[in-house]
Parts: sequence; structure tokens; C-alpha cells
Amino acid sequence: MEPFRPHTRILTRRPGRGVTLIELLVVLAIISVLVIVVITSQSTFNKTIILSNTAYDIALTIRTAENYGIGNRPGIDAATNRGYGVHFEGIPTNTFKTFADISPPANSGSCHPIPPGRETSPDVIPGDCVYKAGDGGSGDDGSGETKVFTLGNGMKITRLRQKTGTAWSVVSTLDVTFARPNTKIFIAHSSGSTATYATSATGAEIQVSSPDGSEKRHICIELSGSIRVSTPPCDVAP
Repeated sequence: MEPFRPHTRILTRRPGRGVTLIELLVVLAIISVLVIVVITSQSTFNKTIILSNTAYDIALTIRTAENYGIGNRPGIDAATNRGYGVHFEGIPTNTFKTFADISPPANSGSCHPIPPGRETSPDVIPGDCVYKAGDGGSGDDGSGETKVFTLGNGMKITRLRQKTGTAWSVVSTLDVTFARPNTKIFIAHSSGSTATYATSATGAEIQVSSPDGSEKRHICIELSGSIRVSTPPCDVAP
């Protein structure tokens, strides 16, 4: 009796074959989809970063005006005790202004009341916390204190709001002014053609939008002087 031998099969290596046209097209399609996804994601990421940077730049400009006003920065005409502010109008817009609040001259009817008997004191503060053409614009009073800032990359300021108590209302212009010795802000607004100092205002909001309006950032300003950037509106908890 012969011993049991398992059947074995000798494997031979077949000559290698090339990639078919169908396989090549499938690979190219997958690569194309991945490239499109990466480019789209990168574009969205870049847009988000630019929008956030724009909002922080506006907030930093407002903070700089605060430092000038509270720090009693002398104007280029060497005058002191002036307030400095930021002015927004013409919504939607890609521009805003900083200004020195120098008119009218110090008077008891402005947002900086003069104590009785101190009308001629050197520490009285001019201005009425409202931007006007004469507030430091070259060609107005010649002091050259007004500066215009332009947003780039298609970003726009698309909404202005003022807070009174806990209620928010949309306004057409907004002035945020700072002046020593106050650490609080002065807010002026208008819903028509004439801006007025709002004694009851407790906060303000500037909304910045991406070119297509799909993303927004909000600069939130509190009466105490707090300035922050938020993705949701200022009346929504982050």
C-alpha cells in the first residue's frame, strides 16, 4: 500500500498586466474629488480667518480711541482734554472713521457737563460726543485728527445696534466716544439724519459680514468700556 500523498498544485507567476483605462479614470476621479474638498475647505477657512481678523481690527481701533481719550492724548494742535471716538454710518459700508471730539467748545449743554463756577477751568472738556464734519477733518478745522479706515477683502459692516437697558434697537449711525476722567463710554446714535448723545444707552454692537453674508462677527461694547468680538450677536450668550 502506497503512503498517502496530498495533492499539490504548483503555482506559477503570471506575467504582470497593466492598469486598465477604467481603473485609471476611477483613480483620477477620486483625486479630483479630494482636491475639490481640500480647496473648498481651505477657502472657507481663509474666509473665516479674514472675517475674524477684520472684526478684531475694528475692536482694536475702538480700543485705541479709548486709550487716546482716557489717556488725554494731545491733538496735533497741542490741545488737551479732548475726547476721541469712532464713527459708523452708511450701512452697509466698508469704511468707518476715528475722530477727535473738539466741537462745540466746552459748554454745559454737552455730554460733559461743566460744574457751576468752573466754566473757565482748564480741565473742561469740549465736544458733544457726536461726530461732525468739523471734528478734526482736514479741510474742516484743519487739525487733521479724522482718519478713515477701509475694510479689505470684501468685508462689510452690515448692522449697527444700540442697547438700552436689556433691549437692542437697530440704528443708522453710531458714535462711540471716550473722554477723561470717565472710564465709561459715551454712545450717540441716530435712526434718521441727526445723531444725538444717548444718555440711556448701555451698550453698542457693530456687525461685520463676509462678502457673501454667510458668516458674521459682532463687536460688543459695554458701558463699562468692555470691548469683545463674538460670533453670535451680542444679546446671545456665546
